[in-house]
Amino acid sequence: LRNHGVSILASSILFQEHHTKENIWKEVEYMKNLRPDFAQFMQLGPLPQTELYKEYKKEGKLCSDIPYEEWHGQHRIWFKHPDFSGKESQKILRKAFEIDFLELGPSVMRMSDTLITGYKYTKKYTDPWKMKRCENLKEFCKKFYSAIDVMKAYLPNQKTKELAREVEEKYKEMFGEKSFQQQMLTKAGLGVAFVENLKLKLLGDVRQPSTYFTYYRKSLLQFLTAPLKGRTLPDMSFNFLELKLKENLTDGRLYLELHGIMDRINGRELYLKMVNYFKKENKSICLDMTKMTQIEDDSLERLVKKLKDFHSRILFYYSKKIAGADDIINQLKARYENISFVEYCHETCEKNLEF
Repeated sequence: LRNHGVSILASSILFQEHHTKENIWKEVEYMKNLRPDFAQFMQLGPLPQTELYKEYKKEGKLCSDIPYEEWHGQHRIWFKHPDFSGKESQKILRKAFEIDFLELGPSVMRMSDTLITGYKYTKKYTDPWKMKRCENLKEFCKKFYSAIDVMKAYLPNQKTKELAREVEEKYKEMFGEKSFQQQMLTKAGLGVAFVENLKLKLLGDVRQPSTYFTYYRKSLLQFLTAPLKGRTLPDMSFNFLELKLKENLTDGRLYLELHGIMDRINGRELYLKMVNYFKKENKSICLDMTKMTQIEDDSLERLVKKLKDFHSRILFYYSKKIAGADDIINQLKARYENISFVEYCHETCEKNLEF
């Protein structure tokens, strides 16, 4: 396949039942020896509706503390393995990718090698369809030729640099030295790579694009009080945070009653709704959390921190009965002086509280 310019993706499933801390590296070594253009290491993943999921659920092997959003096979296993913990599976998976990269180099370089190998091999054919394939490979090679020097500047070790040199020699053999246009593309590529490498060092390798929302035929209050869906649970249900609009305590104040569970996802949605309301209305908001059942992780702290520009316009009612609320509220009271937290009691709620 590679002789005909076809790039290969090889995939391996790690943390199967027969894997141990010793033999799992044989799996990684086998993958490396295949020398694929693209290597994919995945974690064994029992997903709902599969026989494996039903079996593991019956045997009590599934981990209930890992949210469904993380059941994607690239973070940590969400079942109890006899030889590996969740953290160990995360480290081993990363190490497998590192071994592949350090031994074989980046996938773009391997792909460029496959293309030039395919172009050279298919030049001997006289069949019209294969000749067409050869021409297509030639065009791809011309584009990749400019990228080789860009890759060489960021290769991790001498071994991969030697592999890149070998690939470059193949291109020179087939196309000669780079044209002026290809040289300019190489310089442009080096500039873009420099900027991206700087971003990588400063911002990390996870950059989530912004989400744009468009809402139709909803009043501001309808928009504000729509229920908020949170994270997906292992049983395929969701956390929900419901918002109920109640009468204003005083003029210029909106009273929202929260029901359900607050997590990072619906907490962020609540933040967006509140900011939108504050920007359009010169009013304050009272958030009654006494009807909530749970506050997960640091979702409330994140909400309060993001709303820092509006602290003087927010009042929280809370109850110690809410799971996870007591310690969080005390920490937030100490950290943010401009925001009001009021413990719920009948007498308090009858009063006309002022910010």
